[in-house]
Amino acid sequence: MAPAVSIITPTFNRHALLKAQHAIVTAQTVTDFEWLILDDGPEPCPYFATLSDPRIRYTHLAAAPMLVSAKRNWLCER
Repeated sequence: MAPAVSIITPTFNRHALLKAQHAIVTAQTVTDFEWLILDDGPEPCPYFATLSDPRIRYTHLAAAPMLVSAKRNWLCER
C-alpha cells in the first residue's frame, strides 16, 4: 500500500540542509510517509548512510548535474 504522503527533495550538495530537513520531516505528526531525495552533488551525503529508516530513500547520482525539473520528474516517477 502506498504511503499517505510523498515528499520529494531534489538537491545538489546541501548536506547540512538535508540533515536539518530530516529532523523536520521526522518531527511531523503524520508518520505514514515516504521521503525521496535525489542528490546529484559531487559527493554523497554521509548522514544518510547512518540511517535505517525504510521511509527515507536517498539516492546519489554522481553523473553530470541535472536540471531541477529533471530531478523532480525523476523523483515523481518513483
